[in-house]
Amino acid sequence: MKVIGDILKKELENFGNNYRKELQQISGQKGRWVNDVKKKLTNEMGKIEDTLQNKLFRVIDKNDAKYDLLKLLHIGDTELIASINCLFVSNFEVTGISRGFPLFQELCKKDTVFTCQGFKLENNKTILDKLGFTHEQKWVVSDIKNLLQCCYEFTDRLLYEEIGYFSKLNKPKIVSILQYIMQQNIPTSPIIRIGKNEGYLSLTIGLLVKDKDKDLYNNVFCHATKNTSYSGNFLKTRRIVNLSNNEQDTLGWVKLIIEN
Repeated sequence: MKVIGDILKKELENFGNNYRKELQQISGQKGRWVNDVKKKLTNEMGKIEDTLQNKLFRVIDKNDAKYDLLKLLHIGDTELIASINCLFVSNFEVTGISRGFPLFQELCKKDTVFTCQGFKLENNKTILDKLGFTHEQKWVVSDIKNLLQCCYEFTDRLLYEEIGYFSKLNKPKIVSILQYIMQQNIPTSPIIRIGKNEGYLSLTIGLLVKDKDKDLYNNVFCHATKNTSYSGNFLKTRRIVNLSNNEQDTLGWVKLIIEN
């Protein structure tokens, strides 16, 4: 997807040039006056993200969900598990903020196994050709192994980022957990991250921007986000689950195991 990366870089360069004054004005600033400026910037950045996502996952010039690549992936519902056996309530610690506040959420218990029947790709070559997908898009869904490989590569990069973040915070236990998760992340059985509060970088094109051009990431992308305009060490916050016995963990890591 090198072409998409190049398009993204060009779009961000244009964004930086068009809104240079605003980006310089709000850099590292807080306050109500920042919100109006950032609202405009986040709206424009959202348009760029939408455009890139459409180019990645949909047929060219088809802004229609019927032409979405992931429509070809069919996943069945999981078997039901009694909530008492798989759910618990815990409070969070939010890193990178000056003031703490009570925050509780219902979470899934660690090591819970959910099984589902039906995990397949609708990857008939004739259908893919008629729908108009590119060669790169067809490669992703031509074999379930390719799709799993993509998940593996993204999570590997994400875990590398998270390990670096918590290392700087001097959280060795969490770093150790993340390193273990990284070891479990393999191309044939990757780790994915799902659910609420799993993190901004887990959901957006942020890491792609950071890898493609760090200056654009630090000087443009990080300022076109909601709320505070960040400068340096973006993103600054993470949510940590406080468990029993003074143990802590991060959120959302799930291992995919495909059985024939």
